[in-house]
Amino acid sequence: MLRHTLAVVGLSLVAHLAVAGEAGKVIFTAGVAQQSGQQLALGAPVQEGEMLTTGADGFIYVKTVDNGLFILRPNTTARIVAYHIDAKNPVNTRIKLELLGGVARSRSGEAVKLARQNFRFNTPVAAIGVRGTDFTVFTDQDTSRVAVISGGVVVSGFAGGCRP
Repeated sequence: MLRHTLAVVGLSLVAHLAVAGEAGKVIFTAGVAQQSGQQLALGAPVQEGEMLTTGADGFIYVKTVDNGLFILRPNTTARIVAYHIDAKNPVNTRIKLELLGGVARSRSGEAVKLARQNFRFNTPVAAIGVRGTDFTVFTDQDTSRVAVISGGVVVSGFAGGCRP
């Protein structure tokens, strides 16, 4: 029985890894713009979990699979941790962005609008949730600042019940 259970769990993990995939496509780059250490090209797919970095002159614009935008400005390090969309059952949608340093803009896509409670944007010091939103975040290891262009956000520092 234990062997059967382990086999099922193992297959579930493999299936989950196979589903993890493309979060979006690069629609604009300028200057030093890298994905997992390689220079990005226009039209390149952005996979979940891959590190995105820009140099002093770099910009990256990613159009997400649900028509949102994730924009990185110069001297930024970020990644799309998860971008799982369940169109049939939006409650299963999971979207998580992570800004390690620099400045990034996020404009919610269609899936986020249907499952706002399942969106998370983490910085080193805070978590940001959305309410149908277009916003820009600056962060370093000590501070995060958010400017809302449209919609609204909820920001919570990492303490107590709020963990990365």
